[in-house]
Amino acid sequence: INSDAERTLTHEGQQEVELVARGLKKSGVRLDLLVSSPLVRANQTADIFADTFKVELKICRALAPGGNQDELFDFLKNQKAEAIALFGHE
Repeated sequence: INSDAERTLTHEGQQEVELVARGLKKSGVRLDLLVSSPLVRANQTADIFADTFKVELKICRALAPGGNQDELFDFLKNQKAEAIALFGHE
């Protein structure tokens, strides 16, 4: 692995994300769309949520470190969803 951008979730991290996603779904949280940074760990986390919630996952480069918040807002304004979860860094 050459950079933080390429690091993957650990097995323990995957288990924790699965537990959180299932808990949120069980508690009644509704999601219409997931939007993730293109970086590996964020995308893996979002994939687990997509599998749990059975919703579409889109990638937005503006969620990567150093991304532009105006680009993110423009991206989100153009989505046809009310409940959107974002997966980024920090």
